[in-house]
Amino acid sequence: MLACGNHVQGARGAGQGRAVALVLVMGLSGGCGASATPPPEGIVDAGGSLHQPPAQSQNPVRSSVLPSDTLRMALTESLEPTGRIRLYWDYHGLTQDSRPPTEEVSHPDLEGAMVNVAWADIELARGVFDFSILDAEIAWWAAQGKQVMIRNAVLGTVLTGSLTPTWVYDQGVPYVSFRAKPQDQEWITVPRAWDSPLFMTLYEGYVAALAQRYDGDARVSFVSLGVGHLGHTVADASRGGNTALPAAGWTKQNWEAYIEEVIDLYARHFAQTPMILSAGPLWTRAHAGDDIVPEMREVVTYAASVGASLMLKGLNPDPNVYAATPFSEMLEVLAQDPLPAGFTLFMGDDWPLWVDEVRRANNPQEADRDDAGFAAALHTALDEWDRLERRCDFVLVLLKPEIQVTNPSHPLYRPEVAAILQDFLAEEAAPPLPAR
Repeated sequence: MLACGNHVQGARGAGQGRAVALVLVMGLSGGCGASATPPPEGIVDAGGSLHQPPAQSQNPVRSSVLPSDTLRMALTESLEPTGRIRLYWDYHGLTQDSRPPTEEVSHPDLEGAMVNVAWADIELARGVFDFSILDAEIAWWAAQGKQVMIRNAVLGTVLTGSLTPTWVYDQGVPYVSFRAKPQDQEWITVPRAWDSPLFMTLYEGYVAALAQRYDGDARVSFVSLGVGHLGHTVADASRGGNTALPAAGWTKQNWEAYIEEVIDLYARHFAQTPMILSAGPLWTRAHAGDDIVPEMREVVTYAASVGASLMLKGLNPDPNVYAATPFSEMLEVLAQDPLPAGFTLFMGDDWPLWVDEVRRANNPQEADRDDAGFAAALHTALDEWDRLERRCDFVLVLLKPEIQVTNPSHPLYRPEVAAILQDFLAEEAAPPLPAR
């Protein structure tokens, strides 16, 4: 278990009648369907979350302490809430999945979708771009009345191939290859992005073309800053990468510098479409939790200084698991200064926060991802929003199982799970209390 940081409970207000929207996430590794195979004990998922058999604990549904009616009315009349809850679908679409059925897209709280795109899918050769697949995806979601967030994956390997164009290596960019696990037959190849000016030059060509096509497009709500593994700040989450990257010269210090260089790169080209940095709870297996807190504080404050929002991938039904991440400390730093205009806090995980009884019975790692665990995860999310005093919008990131069972139009709809989500959506930003 990673060392835990301080987890401070924030004061909380309450409210009703807010406008809401919903974010779904379909698992990149196929982990969202009922028949998906879970990660073995200790395996790290796409967002960098370390999955271990959960401790059995009681996770009661949270309750709010409401101010008196008189005080609440006075505050409501004098001060408007400053943030709202929204939800999206982190949809690993394009070539990896078919588009979702109507009964999922029709979820009444769904605002948009996070669409993952690999650099290798777009820039087929240096300076040769094919945006047709991304154009079609954006147009399809727009036809459903939804916005799209473009999430860029530039490093790593998935079942469909390399996320980095192979021609990048032909240009002379140095790289490192390794097996994720010793028994694996396949090799993972990633560029040594942290010490290659040539890589950054080539990458900037892609970002510039992406911005020329989509910056300011009303159908696109955010663009992610593609950094490391699957676009997150994670350098590599595998056992093989844990040793291979440092052996190739990777350090926490040069990785921090690289992330800030990527932030600068996107800021140079995206002047209208909001940017978002997706942070995982580790950089490598040996660099996680409290060990990366100083660097992550620098990274998130630097991103905020250019107006970028923040996504935290590592929400968990077990609050102790979440507390072992550096996220709370990062938010405490952001809370010290004014947030940039339009700043939005995204939270979710690359693994479902709720799965059905059959899947829980078959997969011990998911035993706590039941109704109580779902409520506990949302409780944690509200605690973290409170760190920022609800001065910004909050976006909850859900996976396919949760969206199916909370959609009244879906055959798998479960009112008891939907009620947990609706209780969460009923929360709203609390106006600050008057100075004492």
